[in-house]
Amino acid sequence: MYPKAFTARYNCDTLVYFEAFENGEKTSIREAQFKKWKRDWKVKLIEKMNPI
Repeated sequence: MYPKAFTARYNCDTLVYFEAFENGEKTSIREAQFKKWKRDWKVKLIEKMNPI
């Protein structure tokens, strides 16, 4: 549907983590925090939400 979208370009088809927010400002702050964190921390967070 959107061939230039991030998910189409990188062939993403599975959602592994999400957080819900009531406003865009809090969402932007949280996204900025994620960008600063190391990959290992992010993987642990994903694994905590999606145990195998």
